[in-house]
Amino acid sequence: MASTSKGKARKHQEEPHTFLSDLDILQARQNYCVTLIKGTDRRNPLGKDFLAYVQPATNNSPEEKFPVYLYQGVWHKIRYNPLTTAELEALLDVAMGEQGGGTGGTPPGPPGGAGPATGAPAQLQPIAAVANVKAMGKDPPLFAGQREKANTFMNEVEKYLTLNDDVAGFRSPKKKVALVLTFMQGPEVEEWTRGILQWIQQIDDQSNTDDIWCIFCRHFYNWFQNTQSDLMARKDLTMLKMRFPYIDSYISNFEQLVRKALYQLGSHEMNQQFLSGLPRDVAKDMMHYLTPITYQEYSQKALTSVQSKVLLKNVFGGGNRNFGAFAPQQQQLQWNNPCLQGQNTPQYNLSNAPQWMNNTPVPMNID
Repeated sequence: MASTSKGKARKHQEEPHTFLSDLDILQARQNYCVTLIKGTDRRNPLGKDFLAYVQPATNNSPEEKFPVYLYQGVWHKIRYNPLTTAELEALLDVAMGEQGGGTGGTPPGPPGGAGPATGAPAQLQPIAAVANVKAMGKDPPLFAGQREKANTFMNEVEKYLTLNDDVAGFRSPKKKVALVLTFMQGPEVEEWTRGILQWIQQIDDQSNTDDIWCIFCRHFYNWFQNTQSDLMARKDLTMLKMRFPYIDSYISNFEQLVRKALYQLGSHEMNQQFLSGLPRDVAKDMMHYLTPITYQEYSQKALTSVQSKVLLKNVFGGGNRNFGAFAPQQQQLQWNNPCLQGQNTPQYNLSNAPQWMNNTPVPMNID
């Protein structure tokens, strides 16, 4: 979201942008011409709460409303801008814990504005919501109170709610909470769900804001989250080893365990941990010039090393290079092998040698 202030002296100058958060735009003081537009209002195209200035109708013009906010004691007109591709990618990096890659960096400001740009990108049009949409996707799995499954359950719930964000009723925080309660069954969650149900039944429509969903999620994690999950992830991280040539699986498992262990992906310690889980020959390749510094460089060099080794193996083959070579065995003469001489073998001399042994040396008779 960006704000602009009008002035004749700056009419032909580029107007500065001030990026605002969802809380900033709700700062106000008493003004009979300013009203609050709820995000749950069907006529609200933004889907979030904001303040609007109501210009009364006259004989020549109808009533007009436009969003405003209070900045340094002065009311300003605000303008909502769609996120650029770079801003969307930056927000994804922050959400996945990859901002800076271990080299620091400043996170991007609150979303909703077009910052300084080097070029003039084409104006992107937001996708309009479709009317009369029905719920889609598979329901989240039932949750019976298993602490080790709490994070997985809420992750599936968030994906289901995001998929059906434009379905009528799914934007109501109270209905979202009630929907999640239907996916929680069993004696371990019965008392907790009953208390939450009584809580939302006492909330009127005027108080049905996003704070309800935030409070519900916080209470859910405080009650069901596995407090030992980070310790278990740290143990699994120290035991994680790459199985050649599955480098992609190793990188994915490593990043997931780092987040579960509440470590910082891209720190010096985690880069060393990543290196220690690789085969020695792959780690040796990574230390060649240029030595990696950031986590992205570590993972990219590991990926390149494994890919080159797989290519060489496919070209030249694997295993023993002398495979199939003929190795002659030493032949042993039968008459020199005492194991082949049996006690029933006939003994011949000059008196009993058969005719076919003529001209063949035989032992002599000695009396």
